[in-house]
Amino acid sequence: TGAAGFTEHRPPSHPLPPDGPLGWAGYDAARERAAARTGEEESVVYGTGVVGDRACVLLAFEFGFLGGSLGRLTGDRLAAAYELALTRRLPLLALVATGGSRMQEGMVALTQ
Repeated sequence: TGAAGFTEHRPPSHPLPPDGPLGWAGYDAARERAAARTGEEESVVYGTGVVGDRACVLLAFEFGFLGGSLGRLTGDRLAAAYELALTRRLPLLALVATGGSRMQEGMVALTQ
């Protein structure tokens, strides 16, 4: 997220229970490895920036973080990005690269 003209935003933190909502053994360790590998805390980053000469909200998936998969925290970030765009009346540009929902989070991930 070192792009010039991009300001990353972070939603309020809502920590997951140990090993996710299903208690899937090893899920925390997989998230830690993904964070170490990518430098990100989740599979989505969002913020404000400029494309051409137009201010907008940018939303980008990091495929290197668990295949860009969607979990509860990803959903929190997606919702925050859309809310930011709506509040500021800005267009939202999404760069999507995802492997789908995280099976380790069960129905929580599917609702995202």
